[in-house]
Amino acid sequence: MKSYMSKLENQMQRIIIVFIMLAATTVAGNAQYFAEWSMGVSYQGGKVSNDGVSTDSPSYLTISVMPRVGYWLTDGVAVGACPTFILSKQKYPGSQSVEKSERTTQLWGGSVFGRYRLWEKGKLSVLAVSEINILGGAVKEKTGLDTNFSRSSSYIRINVYPAVSYTLTDKLSIIARWEFFNLSFTSETVKDKLTDSKVTFNNFGFSTRSDIIGRIGDFGIGFTYKF
Repeated sequence: MKSYMSKLENQMQRIIIVFIMLAATTVAGNAQYFAEWSMGVSYQGGKVSNDGVSTDSPSYLTISVMPRVGYWLTDGVAVGACPTFILSKQKYPGSQSVEKSERTTQLWGGSVFGRYRLWEKGKLSVLAVSEINILGGAVKEKTGLDTNFSRSSSYIRINVYPAVSYTLTDKLSIIARWEFFNLSFTSETVKDKLTDSKVTFNNFGFSTRSDIIGRIGDFGIGFTYKF
């Protein structure tokens, strides 16, 4: 596990270096470069009514922040890199016989991405986007006032999804993404604070959602500025 984490850290450092180099080059003012700020939000919750009694249902909130810097190699093909931060919180209200609990997850790391313009008409464009994400983070779960366990995790994910871009001005565009395909390798270490035990899991999976830590925001919106 230590050797794997070391490799993960090296890959994350390389992604950060690429991001810094792209950001520095962008200042040169070449019109083929672009910067983008986007975030995704996913929420699920509400109330449950039973025999006229209303109670809170479990709630799930995830926020992801992903600033990007990229370069258009041609009119239809772009590459780039971005640091990534994801915060997820799940709350379970409990009942008379079960204590309320909550789980908080933080992930951080970086990504490299490619874009291909599938279709364009006027100010509207449809894009195909592929990403390779390398993320690490931690999970904490509490029941009542006690911490049940803390978990450290690392992820490598390949994601493919469509995006739609609309040009607002010569330099500014709005972009919306919808993540629906996920191919991932996951390695995580679980530490139970109550027993001080550790377990390592390695998983390879395919899905038609972007679920890594419960509910990562499937839909995101952002703005792109061309230099």
